[in-house]
Amino acid sequence: MIVHMKGTSITLILLVLCMACTSCGGSGGGSSPTNIPPVLKNLGLDIEPFNSTTGMAGAFNFTEADAIDAAIFTVFGDLLNGTTLNPTFEYKPDATSNVISMTGGTVSAVEFDDEHNDYAVTVIPVDSKGWIISYDHVLDLDVSEGNSISAGDIIGTVGGWYEGIGRTEIQVIVEDTGLSYCPFLVFDESLKSEYEGKIIQLMNDWEEYLGDPNIFDEDLMIYPGCYNETLEG
Repeated sequence: MIVHMKGTSITLILLVLCMACTSCGGSGGGSSPTNIPPVLKNLGLDIEPFNSTTGMAGAFNFTEADAIDAAIFTVFGDLLNGTTLNPTFEYKPDATSNVISMTGGTVSAVEFDDEHNDYAVTVIPVDSKGWIISYDHVLDLDVSEGNSISAGDIIGTVGGWYEGIGRTEIQVIVEDTGLSYCPFLVFDESLKSEYEGKIIQLMNDWEEYLGDPNIFDEDLMIYPGCYNETLEG
């Protein structure tokens, strides 16, 4: 079972530094900050406790995922291909699942990925400066470049993966450095514990379903689903 571990003091230091970063534009005061983090309202997919009758946990189809040995959730900071650390929350839910916006904002780019035959959608979050949110591997788009969206709006459905299981990735990025952040570092404080609980429940339910308590190394997590606070990439 997972134990929720609090972020260390470095979290506060990093965010204070981000908030303090300003563009002076001369010697006068009153300049606007150039780095204001977004405030996330959800985690991009429907995440609910596992229902043994339906085999579903919100968007996640445990029965189908188990049948093809799919990892339903790849943790921020998990090792990919032996060398690279994962800078996203990567999900493999049911292929019919909707990807939902984590904040309000403006769709700044929609790019087709020839390799995966799906789309990457980039959003500039509302009331934020210097940050972007990427929704990678999306199909059946409900948004276009230039659209204004609200938190919870449908962006599209998840990209294809295999045999009824889809794939999508969410990534919170500082635009000028390319540094990616664990989503819980910039989450709405009034919703944070609820969504931390959803990730904890998802990981625990999946481990219990497979009968393997060691799928996720919870003791190393700074926040639920995050081995690191920030990562390049």
